[in-house]
Formats: sequence, C-alpha cells, structure tokens
Amino acid sequence: MHKRLYGFLLSIGFALSVLLSPVSVAATETTASSQETKEPTEMETNYQKPIDSNQIDGWPTGPKVYAKSAIVMDMDTGAILYAKNIDEALYPASITKIMTTMLAIENCSLDERVTFSDNAVNSLPWECSRIGARVGEVFSMEDCLYAMMLSSANEVCIAVAEHIAGSEEAFCDMMNEKAKALGCTNTHFVNCNGMPNEEHKTSAHDMALIAAAAFKDPVFQKVTGSVSHVIPTTNKTGEKRYCSQHHKMLKEKESYYYPYAVGGKTGFTKAALNTLVTYATKDDRHLVCVSLRTNGSQYYIDTASLLDYGFDKFTNLTIYTGAAADQLLYPAQFFRLQPNSSPHTACQVTVPASVSASDLSLTGTADGNTIVSTYTWHNALVGTYTAPVSNFFQAISDPDSLTTQAVREIPSLLKSSHAKSKVEAGTTGTTRKLPFLSEFSLHLTGWQLGLLGILLIALVLYIIILIRTIIRAVQRKKRRRRKAQRQARSKSNKKK
Repeated sequence: MHKRLYGFLLSIGFALSVLLSPVSVAATETTASSQETKEPTEMETNYQKPIDSNQIDGWPTGPKVYAKSAIVMDMDTGAILYAKNIDEALYPASITKIMTTMLAIENCSLDERVTFSDNAVNSLPWECSRIGARVGEVFSMEDCLYAMMLSSANEVCIAVAEHIAGSEEAFCDMMNEKAKALGCTNTHFVNCNGMPNEEHKTSAHDMALIAAAAFKDPVFQKVTGSVSHVIPTTNKTGEKRYCSQHHKMLKEKESYYYPYAVGGKTGFTKAALNTLVTYATKDDRHLVCVSLRTNGSQYYIDTASLLDYGFDKFTNLTIYTGAAADQLLYPAQFFRLQPNSSPHTACQVTVPASVSASDLSLTGTADGNTIVSTYTWHNALVGTYTAPVSNFFQAISDPDSLTTQAVREIPSLLKSSHAKSKVEAGTTGTTRKLPFLSEFSLHLTGWQLGLLGILLIALVLYIIILIRTIIRAVQRKKRRRRKAQRQARSKSNKKK
C-alpha cells in the first residue's frame, strides 16, 4: 500500500516537473528578451552623449550630465569651459524671460506704470504660471521685473511687451534683433514668455550669451538674485502679492542650495522639459551655466557639478598691454603709434589651472574699424581683446592705407604689443619683454625717425655731460679734502 502511494506521488511529481518546466523556461526567455529590447529613456541617452569640450587636447575632463544640451561660460572673458551639444536649437521655456527682462530694463525706468490689457490677462491658458493680474490693473515696471523673474508670470511679460513695443509681435522683433546683435545664431523668439511654440527656440550657447549680457546690468543682478519680493496694493486690489524665487539653488533652506549661486531662472513646459540658467560668483570669477531639456530636479545636481568644474579646473589670467611709464620705454608708444587708450588696457583670459599666459596663441583680425585679438589654447577660445584700428595706426598719415598694407600687418603688430607683456593672476609683478625698435621701424615716418635720432644724440650728450660733471665734482671734493689736510698739518707744525 505504501509502495503504491509512494509510486503514485513520484508519478505526479514527475508529471508536474514536465508540465511546469517549459513555462519556467519560457518566462526566463521572455524576461531576457524584454531586457535586451528595452529602450533607454531620453535621460539615459542624453547622459551618454559626448561632451564636446572633452575632445580638446589637454582640456580638463568635464562631468557627464543628463541635460541634452549644457554649457558653462566665463562671463568676464567669454571663454566656454564646458560644452555639450551647445548649438542645437531647443525649446527654452521660461528662461526666455531673461531676454524680456533685459529689454525692459534697457528701455524703461523702474517707476514707469504698466497697464494690463485684456489680451495680456486673458490670452493665456489658466494653468500656466501667472500672478493673477486683472484687466486695467497697473503695476510699476520694477514690480513687473520681479513678477517675471521670480514668479515667472506670463501675463506680466505680455503687458511689458505691449507697454514697450505696442504689441507682443513687435516686441519679439526687438528680442530677435537683440539676440542677433549679441552673436546668437540659433535663436528665434515668437513670444515673450516661453510658452510652447514650435518656432520658439534657442541654443545653450545663445542662451549663455543672452544671460551674460543681461547680468552686466546691476538692476538685473539685483532682481535675479532676490529670493522674494512684495508687490504692493494696486488700483484693482487691496491685497499684496508675494513673489518667491523658483530657483532652489539660491535658497539656503533648500536641499539644492549652492553657496556661490547669485541668480538665475527656471523653466518648464511639457515640450521643453526642465530648463535652467544659473549665475555663480566665486573669488571674483563670474560663471553662467545653461542646462536644456532635463527631466525633473536633476538639473540642479548637474548644474552644481558643472559650476564646481568651472571654478575648480580653471583660472583667470590678466594680460596687460602696457603702463603709463612704458611710453618712455616703448618708442612706438612715444611716437603715438600705440596711444594710451590701447596699450594700457588689461585683457582677461580663462584657462585650465595648469596653463600660463606664455602658453597661449594670439591672432589678430580686422573687422571694419575694429581690431580683435583672439587668445587661444589648443584652438580653444580663452579670451579676446577689442580696440579701434585708429588706436594702433594713428601714426599712419594716409587713412586709405589702413585697408591695404596696414591691415595686413595687424597680426604682427598685435602680437608685439600684446603677447610680449604678460602678468599672471596671483602674482604681484610683471614678466615683461620689451619689444626692439626694429619691430616698429617700418611703421615710423621719415620725420619721426629723424626726431628719434636727434633725441638719441641728445640723450648720449646729456649722459656724457652728466658723467663729466660727476667726475669733476668728485675731483673738487678730493682737492678740498687734501687742502684741508695740508692746512691741518701746517697748524700742527706751528704749535710745535
């Protein structure tokens, strides 16, 4: 009986193992198959995209970030320290308001009164970011700035655009003209607040140029760096409105607080995802970081990593082109070939921490009446110096010659006047090589060469006369001493 029961149980067990094993294998294969065909998320794909600045020979290796496009730029020198897909045109969302705020500051006084039209208040979807302005309500322009930058109020942007240009469309023309003037090449604005539109795009590089230009204004710095602002009662409401900074890296109580952050602007739409502009200052260095198309708060983490990279891996050097006393040392300056306005201006460059000014390459180009000298390291732009052509060629009497031989000689002249006098940041003295006269002789006119010869002869004669005067003075002193000694001996002999 027991044997039959035992055999029966073994038979059932074997049957179950046969029946279940194919299912188990099939499930395992299905799981493996699903893992092999699983598509990575957009964030994962963006994280693995190459970092363009890492391709520069000897450039500090930048961190990986989840943004589709990101840039770190030194606002003082224009040097791009970190670049990842920085020229692709993407949706900016509300960081658009940086351009709107900059134009408002440039074209208006802070106490101007802005009246809200029906279009400004009612043309937007109610779910978008707004401050609850009413038709006919009046704000000061100053309050509008805070409402745009802190509360990201979309209806305020339209009211400001209409106040300045008469319509949002006309204001967008101003935005695009300004962007072009700043050197933007992948930007086209069709609204003033960043609301979704297929034609409303910018790039990380362009946004960094716009953000850096805006930050030059102290009013903008104050607004973008504020954590809160109170809009007082208006003609339409007896209640105050409270604006609060959305950028969490500026708030000390936030977990994403960054101690060097001094301003910025957040943005988000479903089409753009999260966008972010952040200003940071440390040790008198000023950086701007732009992050486009990140999903969620990761852009705060990435931005902090990028700013740390910019501060820790790079340094600013100052290259001086002369000092007031150098006019007596540089004949070309003495003869006004290089007047005071040009050679005494300092140029800043941003370079990897291990690089010195002597490692840089310098090229000069002429654009109309302007000379631009460009400093590079391994073909990466690290700083520029701009001056009028007249500053370098006032000694040339014929202005028409500026477009021929003089312009062709610009690079060599720039190299001699700039690269031969350098001082590195953190040092108290200069390391200078005085240019030889031969470097400038071809640019001196006949009367200047003649005057130089006369001055040199006069200088030699003056030195000879000075030496003879000193020798005679010494001889007279010796004679007086010997005479005094003889008189002293004579008196001594008389006493005896």
